[in-house]
Amino acid sequence: MSYLDQVNRAIDVIEDNLCSSLPLESIAKEAGLSKWYFQKIFRGMVGDTVKEYILKRRLSLAARALIDSNQKVIDIAIAYGFDSHEVFTRAFKRVFNTTPTEFRNSNSAQSLIPHKPQITLAYLTHLYERITMQPTIKYRDEATAMGMVAQFKSTLNSDSDNLTVIPALWQEFKMNLKKIPNGLQAQRVAIMNCSDKDELSNNMEYLAGILTEAFEELPMGFVQQTIPAGNYAEFTHRGPMKNIEHTMNYIYGSWLPKSGHERSAGPDVGIYPKDFDPNSSKSEIKLLIPLK
Repeated sequence: MSYLDQVNRAIDVIEDNLCSSLPLESIAKEAGLSKWYFQKIFRGMVGDTVKEYILKRRLSLAARALIDSNQKVIDIAIAYGFDSHEVFTRAFKRVFNTTPTEFRNSNSAQSLIPHKPQITLAYLTHLYERITMQPTIKYRDEATAMGMVAQFKSTLNSDSDNLTVIPALWQEFKMNLKKIPNGLQAQRVAIMNCSDKDELSNNMEYLAGILTEAFEELPMGFVQQTIPAGNYAEFTHRGPMKNIEHTMNYIYGSWLPKSGHERSAGPDVGIYPKDFDPNSSKSEIKLLIPLK
């Protein structure tokens, strides 16, 4: 049995007992590994310790219950394995920077649900083979992009429509590339923005375009955006676009909270080769996350 299979087996056990107390020794035994070695393998593959994974999964499900039910906060806390209202509130605020009550009363709660998905074998395989789990942190100069824009719901939302909206936008953009001088030879870029106004409507803005010089007159239907100078965490996503959710969940659900870095207000940026194939297992995308 491979390590992937062993960790996946352990996650099945964790999910079956998510809201009850299950000793680490029992989980490791189900995986067929020693307690010490299991923790090392689990963290290396998942990006979280066993304790962190369990806590984030409980909080994610509790957050959904805060939105979808009228249950008292204390009842939700107990249902998801927290001993008291105070313990639940401290854990929720430490991980998500808001209290359960503040979260429930927020106008933008639907777009802010802490999303820690159950890890599957497909997700584990993607983490293990298709992501640079430790990014390169580098300073990038200001750049200009030109392209076409659409609104979408991100991969971190349960009703995400990115896999419908974004491919259609790229298709439309490619049909109009001839309007841009040297557009066919330029490097492709995606810019993902979320303004305060967009958060309330649970939407994000996506620009499909190219890196280019600034234009005084834009072709009809095109917009121009600046990618701010600053420090960025650079990840590599490998494989088809349908698996991008795995990468984004890892970046925002595991790496960023523990990295010691804080995300800045700038946009997420994707850099694509001009011959990028969204369905190819050999495709690569550079994902840039802005840092303070």
